[in-house]
Order: sequence, then C-alpha cells, then structure tokens
Amino acid sequence: MEERTLKKRKMGVYILSFLPGLGHFYLGLMQRGLQFMLLLFCAIFMTHMVEMFAFFIPIIVFYSYFDALQYHSKYRENEELIDEPVFKQNLIRVNKAVIAWIFIGFGGLSLLENSADYLQLSIDFNILYKIIVSAVFVIIGIRILIGKPKEEV
Repeated sequence: MEERTLKKRKMGVYILSFLPGLGHFYLGLMQRGLQFMLLLFCAIFMTHMVEMFAFFIPIIVFYSYFDALQYHSKYRENEELIDEPVFKQNLIRVNKAVIAWIFIGFGGLSLLENSADYLQLSIDFNILYKIIVSAVFVIIGIRILIGKPKEEV
C-alpha cells in the first residue's frame, strides 16, 4: 500500500509539474509553488509587452519541472521538505535600485519596441494599453529610486 501511494504521488508530480508551481503545491510547498506560478504569469504578461521575454518562459517551465522532481526525490527518501522561497525577501529589500532599474528598463524597452505602432495615425485600444502600461513601469521604477520623502518633525 505504501509503495502504491508513492507511485501515485510520483505520477501526480510528473503530470502537475508541467504547469510551474502545481507540482510544488501537490508536495505541500505552497510558497515555492506560488512563486513559480507568479514567475510564469509575469513572463507571459511581459511577453505581451516585449516579445523577446518569451525566451524566459521555457526556462521557467523546465526549471520548475526539475525542481519539483528533485523535491519529490527528497520526499521519497523521507527527507523533510522545507518550503524555501525561490526569491528570498531580503534579496528584494537590499537591491531596491536594481529592481527600480529593471522596471525602468522594461518600460523603456516596451516603449522602444512598440514605437512603430505609436507612430501610426490611428490609435486603437491595444496601442493605448501598451503606452499606459509602459509608462506605469517607468514611473514605478522612478518612484522606487526616489523613495518616500522623509517627514520632518
């Protein structure tokens, strides 16, 4: 009976891991699974804005797949599964400037890549959407760089 549940669990991990994060959810690694799902959906969104980001989608899918299989191997060997995040929060706090420049770079790259569409005489919703989202990314990056103004007491 024990071996049968291990096989069932293994098959479930194999099948569910095709969508990044689901295999981790199945193993009880909620934080790690959520981060992989968010990475995938962010990459899909960014690909809609800048087509060259499609390069990251297979990388995320395969890395998540093999990561889930590696955690399943630890599960089969009765090792304790620790739900470690893919990105540690102190990494994000320490590198605010890097994150800000990533936002600015993505927004600027999106504006440049789609500049031919912006120069058309007719404006449709898709072009307007891309302009607004690109500008929002640049503004968010600038706000992160500037930071909150300190209140004087």
